[in-house]
Amino acid sequence: MSADSTTTTNSTTTNAGGKAGAPWGVLLAIALVLIGVYVWGVFALFQTADDKGTTELIWGRYTFLLAGLEAIVFTAVGWLFGREVNRKQAKQAEQATEQAQKKAEEAADAKAKGEGLRRAILSQPQPEANPRGMTVDPLAALREQARATTF
Repeated sequence: MSADSTTTTNSTTTNAGGKAGAPWGVLLAIALVLIGVYVWGVFALFQTADDKGTTELIWGRYTFLLAGLEAIVFTAVGWLFGREVNRKQAKQAEQATEQAQKKAEEAADAKAKGEGLRRAILSQPQPEANPRGMTVDPLAALREQARATTF
């Protein structure tokens, strides 16, 4: 994480350095107030749109002010929606990491078991020849496969 990235928990927003920021409830309230101010501004412009005293110059100034407010409000709305999306992505990333760690542990266990089995097979003594001079080795194929296999 970079030094300017933030992590949001249920109660506060903390920077990567561990410094606590404003509680997310306060940030939510500010975003909602900004949305309310924007709605009020749009309504006020709608009411003054057909006034006879409103000139083109005044109307242009009103719309200029509304455009600045609109940028701030849309940023606040983007934060509201982006916060939820980031939380879901972070949760999915954590789950994927946990699954990968479990698979890695299972693979390490399987490797250790396989290596132990290989050593056990190779440590079995070779059978001695029977009275007829024939050697019957039921583990011969396993021994050859164990010698050829490396982990």
